[in-house]
Amino acid sequence: MFLSLFLDPKERRLRALWRIVLTLGIYVVTNIGFSLMAGIAVMAFLPEEIDAARLSGDSAAYEKLLNDFFLNNPVTGMINTAAVLLGVFATLWLAARFLDRRSIEDYGLRSDGRWWKELLAGLGIGAASISAVAVILILSGTASVEATLASTRPQVNFAFGIAEYILLFIGVGIYEELLFRGFFLKNISEGLRLKFGNRPALLAAAGLSSAVFGLVHLGNPNATVFSAISIFLAGLLLAIPYLWTGQIGLSIGLHITWNLFQGVVFGLPVSGTRVPENLISLSTRGPDWWSGGAFGPEGGLVGILGILVAFLLVILYVQKSRGKPAIDLSINDYQIMEADADTLRKEPKNAR
Repeated sequence: MFLSLFLDPKERRLRALWRIVLTLGIYVVTNIGFSLMAGIAVMAFLPEEIDAARLSGDSAAYEKLLNDFFLNNPVTGMINTAAVLLGVFATLWLAARFLDRRSIEDYGLRSDGRWWKELLAGLGIGAASISAVAVILILSGTASVEATLASTRPQVNFAFGIAEYILLFIGVGIYEELLFRGFFLKNISEGLRLKFGNRPALLAAAGLSSAVFGLVHLGNPNATVFSAISIFLAGLLLAIPYLWTGQIGLSIGLHITWNLFQGVVFGLPVSGTRVPENLISLSTRGPDWWSGGAFGPEGGLVGILGILVAFLLVILYVQKSRGKPAIDLSINDYQIMEADADTLRKEPKNAR
């Protein structure tokens, strides 16, 4: 009886709550590990004057030189992005193998031709949606082009600086979708399905995982309650393609170009953070409730309009590629791994 609180005897694995808790613990450990390795790799690029300032005991000079180094060296940003991405992949591989008892591909990563087509479609939808936001801001008189090919890091090669943030937004799009949609939504829905049924469990899991998505972004610079609500809605937007297709290719693509075009192409803040190199630098004015202010479009009403545009484009794409949109109930219909199924078949009945 006590063990049944932790283990599901039918599925022969931990219950969903404990899988989620332990996966979060694994993520902390892997993130620390890969961050340490990234720190060691970055040390190879530290100039001698930083080490000299540290040895001199001048903490103010040391901190300034160190901050300037990280700000003006795109390689360090690329290394850190790679470290986070590897940490997430390691976490989910361990979770899939030892806790979820499934293939990591079951987190929405089936690499067939349709998956890659949906990824490309998502890239197009994300780009079109945030471009619509930029056009709305300009037409409403709350944004104007301040500069083109602009940079706030004159010491950094422009193309190299752009490459740093392209890699960053690709990484963010992949690992946030893997965590929030591929892992959390799937596991939450599996924990709820026996009580509520597959469809209600999936809808509730989409809401809960999106709420966590919004709350996590409250820690971003310039975040507000409105921005958290907007990010929650963005989480629902990103969950819907997963619910309709059973894969996260469409969600990953949409997430990548939404951030990429917002920051790199149009120079708008991305969830509270400004990108130093922009192809087109837009300056905004007017009320923050409309433009989002320092948080970026996601902190204002214009961001919600962009989410609606993306939602309509997702509907059109899914209708064209798959027919009438419907929830894929196989997402939380757990199947025992083949190795476990073989074991069950070999066990005598009185041993079960």
